[in-house]
Amino acid sequence: MVANIEQPPSRISVPLSSEARSSEGRHRPTVVVVGNGMVGQRFCDLMTEGDAPLARVVTFSEEAVPAYDRVHLSDYFSSKNGSALCLAGTDWYAERNIELYLGERAVRLDRDRRVVVSSKGREV
Repeated sequence: MVANIEQPPSRISVPLSSEARSSEGRHRPTVVVVGNGMVGQRFCDLMTEGDAPLARVVTFSEEAVPAYDRVHLSDYFSSKNGSALCLAGTDWYAERNIELYLGERAVRLDRDRRVVVSSKGREV
């Protein structure tokens, strides 16, 4: 017997940020990714693939370096080659117009104002 599973709606309504605009002048939502680990970096990749990303992507990372392969971190200690662990350098983020804030944690979510506040007081 197969359970009757409700299908999700074909379109999801996302409130739009007044700051972000597409190249055609349309408003785009802002997506804030908290954490720039392997999953956060992959999410940024998926959000910005193609010629016209649908959202402004901002990511905060408590660490001072961009995403790296934590699974193979112990290999670093045997080879001392940290660059081999890097998943994407800062140029990768810039090429995709992803706003990357290193050494800056997201510390508060102001739901009323729809703003994420960082450890350095930045509001997105």
